[in-house]
Parts: sequence; structure tokens; C-alpha cells
Amino acid sequence: MRRGTIFKKAVSMILCSTFVLTSIFQSEVHAEKKTEKHEYDIVEDSAEGSCKDGWEQYEGYWYYYYDGELQKECFWDGYWLDSDGACTSPYKAGWNGGAGNWWYGDDSGWYAKSCWLKIDGEYYYFDAKGMMCFNTYIGSCYLNDDGIYKDTENSRWAAGISAGELANYFRGAVIVGDSVCVGFEMYCSSSGDPVAQQFTFMANGSFGVNNALSFNNTTPTYMGEKRPIWDSIALSGTNHVYISMGVNDVGYSEMDVTYETLVDRIHQYVPNAEITICSITGVMVGGEKGHVSNAYVDWYNKKLRAMCARKGLGFIDLNSWVTDGTGLYSGYCSDGYVHQNPSAYARWLEAFKCYGRAELVKRYE
Repeated sequence: MRRGTIFKKAVSMILCSTFVLTSIFQSEVHAEKKTEKHEYDIVEDSAEGSCKDGWEQYEGYWYYYYDGELQKECFWDGYWLDSDGACTSPYKAGWNGGAGNWWYGDDSGWYAKSCWLKIDGEYYYFDAKGMMCFNTYIGSCYLNDDGIYKDTENSRWAAGISAGELANYFRGAVIVGDSVCVGFEMYCSSSGDPVAQQFTFMANGSFGVNNALSFNNTTPTYMGEKRPIWDSIALSGTNHVYISMGVNDVGYSEMDVTYETLVDRIHQYVPNAEITICSITGVMVGGEKGHVSNAYVDWYNKKLRAMCARKGLGFIDLNSWVTDGTGLYSGYCSDGYVHQNPSAYARWLEAFKCYGRAELVKRYE
């Protein structure tokens, strides 16, 4: 995903805006706020016979027109336009991060979080941690791989996908996981939801990415026998795999590299496997123990996002569905630590459904 190319509507527009905004902020940023709205919300270029695009100055303030329409309460070229469309802030915002970890903030230290934002004419959603969401649904709004909301016919169709259609998408899927995932297995086994009934679990307490490579007593049993996880996946006959673990690996600085090794090993035995990584979920605030802290969880999740983007793997941000913005929401925690209750796992199931709908959009577009 290259932020530098997504937003450039025209080279001349960018070059012009850079010059005029630099000049105006140097000379007029402290000018008194205008007392009336811009004279026109729609401007036609009489010379060209078409609607204007680009920056226009009016009564000491700069405004931006896109397809002739005055833009309001959004960012253009990094500059915030207020409710009247005026550019009054001295701060410039921009995209930061990369490889699945994009966030948007300005020079003051502000950054977007838990909100929709219109940036250069496109709509994006940022989660409670400030990360741009992508390849997912926010409500009925589908965000594509670039994080952009597109109100397309396929998106509208996918928003109405039935539980039965989603169940068919997940049929035969295997979820590999640790003790937190075991809770999801218990939830699904007692649920009447048709999607929940599709999953086969290979999960066990204390299982983790490093343990999966070493094959020890934490390895889950499948069909009555412990075997390397890639052998169990191959034996299941599936090519649809989700991996939900990592809390037991927090503290290993190269966990993302270890994850890559595990993914490559699975692909050796199941070459056509579609592998999706689930984020690590957080710790209830006050229950953090050593390396098992929300700061580490957030850091590792960013590394996992980047690894998935680099290798073309799917990614489900489960943490964003159960966090209170700092750690695991106390109302979703069962032990004051990392384990979760049925209310949390209901959120997990919705996250999987959301991911499934997004994948179906990609399949049919």
C-alpha cells in the first residue's frame, strides 16, 4: 500500500497547493477568523466551462474545491478545512507508518482514532489505537485493501450476506490457537450460530508460535494424537487456516520472524493453504505481568500486521473488537488477566464474520 500515490489527483494541484499554503501560513495564519461563509459552495470555471478544482483564496483564507464543490470538515493535502471550508489551522497532517500499520496525525501530536475521516476525498476509519482499518467492515461499510470506503454495488450486496452464505465461506476452516482461543472454541461449540459451527479447533493452553515449531507437550491433539501442527492441518484436508496465538510468545523480539517460519512450514505441507493471522488480544488494565503488557501487545500486533502485508496473508484485528482503548475491556475479561468471557467471544465471532464478508467482496469484485 503506497500512501504517496493514493491521494495525488493531479500533479499540478499538489505543486500549487504546496506553494500557496506555505505562503499563506507564513503571513496570515494569525489573521482574524472570517465572519461569514464563503460566497460560493460550487464554483464554475468560466474560462474552461467546467467546475474548478484546487485551492482558492477568499478574504484571507484558503479553500479547496473538488469537482467544483467546496470541501468542508476534512483534510486536503494535509491541511484541515473547518465547517465553513476555511483552512485556519497552522498544523499539517500526514500518513505515518507503513505495511499495514498506517495512522494519520498532524504536527501538534494529534492523531485520528475511533473515527471516520475524509482525507483527500476518500473516507477512512481509524480504530481505538489509531490504526487505519482495511479489508474489513465497519458497520455496513466495506473498507478495501487501501482502507478506503467504496459504496459499490458489490459492497452493498456483501453487507447483506446471510449467515448461511458466511457459513459456507468458513466451512472446513481450522483455527490454531492458545488458551485464549480455547475459550473461543468452547463458545463456538455451544453456539447455534451457523458460522460458529464451521470451525475445527487445534488449540491448547500454553501453545504458542515457538512451541508450534518445537513440537512439545503443549501441541494440540487432533484425532486423538499429538503431531506437528502442520501435519494435523494437512490431515484435516483444509486449505483455510486461522492462527490465533502469541500471548505466550510476548517477550520474544523476533516473534514475527518465528510466525513467518511457521507459516512457511504450513505451506510446505499444505501449499494452497489460505492463512490468516489473528492479532493478539490485550491484558485487562491492572493485570499486566512482566512482558505480558498492553504496550508489548500493541507493538507485536503492529509487527504482525506488517508481516501479513509483506507476505500477502490475511489479518483479523481481534484486539480492536475487545479493547477499551487501553487494554482488554474489563467487561470482557474472565480472570483479570488475558482470558475472556462469552461476551468477548461473541465479539470474536462478529470479527470473523466481518472478515468473511470483506473476503467475499474481494472474491466477487
